[in-house]
Amino acid sequence: MEVDDLEIPEDAKTSLRELGFSTLYPVQEQSIKNGLLEGRNLLISAPTASGKTLVPIIATIKKTYNNEGKVVYLVPLKALANEKFEEFNSVLKIKKKNGSKIKVGISTSDFASTGEELRNFDVIVATYEKMDSLIRHKPSWLKNISLLTFDEIHLIGSADRGPVVEIILTWLKEISPNSQNIALSATISNARKIAEWLNANLIQSDWRPVPLKEGVFFSNSIILDDETIQVSNVFGDELQDLANHAIKDNRGQILFFVPTRKRAVALARKLSPVSSLALSKNEKAILEKVSSELLSIEDLTPVGSELANLVKKGVAFHHAGLTSFQRKKVEEAFKKHYIKILVATPTLAAGVNLPARYVCVTSLERYSQEFGYQQIPILEYKQMAGRAGRPQFDEVGYSLIYARKQEDIDYFVNNYIKAKPEPIRSNLTLSNYITSAVLSTIVIGLASDEVELEEVFEKTFLAKQATTQLIKYKVMQSLDYLMKNGAVILSNGIKATPLGRRIAELYVLPETAFSILNKLSSLPRKVSEVTLLQIVVSTPDMHPLLSSTRKDLPWIDEFINEHYDELYFLETESAIQDQLKTIRAIEMWINEYSLDKIYEELDLEPGDLYALNEKATWLLFAASEIAKWSKYPELIKDFEILSTRVKYGIKTELLDLVSLEGIGRVRARNLYKIGIKSKEDIAKTSFNELVKVPGIGAKLAYKIKSQVGGQVKDIDEKEVTQKSLFGDERKY
Repeated sequence: MEVDDLEIPEDAKTSLRELGFSTLYPVQEQSIKNGLLEGRNLLISAPTASGKTLVPIIATIKKTYNNEGKVVYLVPLKALANEKFEEFNSVLKIKKKNGSKIKVGISTSDFASTGEELRNFDVIVATYEKMDSLIRHKPSWLKNISLLTFDEIHLIGSADRGPVVEIILTWLKEISPNSQNIALSATISNARKIAEWLNANLIQSDWRPVPLKEGVFFSNSIILDDETIQVSNVFGDELQDLANHAIKDNRGQILFFVPTRKRAVALARKLSPVSSLALSKNEKAILEKVSSELLSIEDLTPVGSELANLVKKGVAFHHAGLTSFQRKKVEEAFKKHYIKILVATPTLAAGVNLPARYVCVTSLERYSQEFGYQQIPILEYKQMAGRAGRPQFDEVGYSLIYARKQEDIDYFVNNYIKAKPEPIRSNLTLSNYITSAVLSTIVIGLASDEVELEEVFEKTFLAKQATTQLIKYKVMQSLDYLMKNGAVILSNGIKATPLGRRIAELYVLPETAFSILNKLSSLPRKVSEVTLLQIVVSTPDMHPLLSSTRKDLPWIDEFINEHYDELYFLETESAIQDQLKTIRAIEMWINEYSLDKIYEELDLEPGDLYALNEKATWLLFAASEIAKWSKYPELIKDFEILSTRVKYGIKTELLDLVSLEGIGRVRARNLYKIGIKSKEDIAKTSFNELVKVPGIGAKLAYKIKSQVGGQVKDIDEKEVTQKSLFGDERKY
């Protein structure tokens, strides 16, 4: 079947052809035959790069063109949300039947927003967590959804994100019963069970546009099912030789997966002599520019410097410790084939699509703070293997497991390569999220008594795998806990109290809210910003905390001595130490220490620091709201101020300046240093003086003068844009 055969507008067909779609892939054709354009629910279980994502795009074109209602596309990660947002904007350049433009929106953070700001968008791309938060606020557009897409639905089986995905699906089936639901999944062994739960037609396929060969790499030999390929011993190291074999001709690339960040950096460094030899003169020049961009960012750490240095040589590492800017630059250079070798932690396998001709999984173990090293599930290996093979560039993709001992070969083949992925199981009862789900089910009006509450949870995927008695026990246990802590009352049925309703809207676990209230009921002798930080850092929502090590003990002892009267000592010694390391990181950030200094003292990488601060910002705001139910309402303002300081990484004196759009911690400090300390000062300062401040420039000077009502004489906005010295309007 061709794109031209689809019953969609001609403009949409043109748009799809321009993006490279002409002949439909098998899963796309099967979807059409299974009622995609007639509104049928579908579950598509197929490998990476099989064309799954075009299916909801085709349905979206039909729904938006006919103005049938909102389209919501849900993904697990912000990076994927950004990718899908750009994808939809590329495809949906067409107009609706009534001539109006199709509007695409994205929502991935700010759990405090009610979601009403999204009502004017036709298509909304959101993360699962953001959708969970939106549902609790009950925005008016929820009942006008015509199409829901659940990407990576196999994540129901994950311990952390799974319960959220499962509950959202359960709620939306009730809230939007007439919407068409499309679920996309990796290849899983119990797809039929999930399809039954979704009331969906099942489409299963092993087809890939680039055939995949899986094997083992041992002693310079690629051992496949039907052949063994010898890899030339050029560098005297197995992985260097494999990399050389993979990239030596016809735009070859290789993606290595390693279990830890340190191994990612070390292996990238080790492979740099291989990649540098494969670069053309033009590629070297382009990578020099990318490297310069990576070096130009504010507050560069040693890890950032090393990344920039390696990129010049055609190799990079990729992990969650990098900033989003660094990751994006690496991803772009790899997609364009300038970077030949990429070494990544397994988080990449669940993130943006970065295929390579060769994939090498160097370890089948994964490290976590909680459990140490454990063998990865088969599904996780298959996700990594699925990155092998680039459509339009490779005839075959190769996925290899690196074996260090000969006796490992058979084990890898039988237990991973030839094995089927594990069946997906619900984790709802194994998570403290169930209490939050019970509370929110009441808040959003899906249950007004115990019977209705049980009925909702009997519609979860858990109900397909557990007894009714277990579900009832877990639900009633959660309900009892919520009543004891004042979030729910029994009064002609079940009702959420004002506290319970606010807890649900704030998108915090009930345990977090009750922990905050408990600590506010018995404050330490002295209350400081350290006290307020410990109140939120000790909540379940803040976990995992930074792990303290023996190296940290000297400064931790000093910190305790200095702040003894400001601290709670309710947990074990190791828990207190982890709390204090986390508090210290946030404290350094809000006291404007450089990223380099924070990394040097705490071994904390920028990506981790930003994630930590984002979480702390949200929880401090939540604490300011929850404090309204405490006997210390005077702390509300203190929590609010601290939340803003953590958001921007500033001392108190910069609060007024960062309230201006375009001004972050670095620009605010630059203004403050020359005596511009408030919005009032900016209004008084001449345009020409503002332009001279490092990091401001003409365009931003005009923007901030406009915000404070300052006069900008003899210059109009068009002229300022032309004169602008800085094209980048991001906050620093």
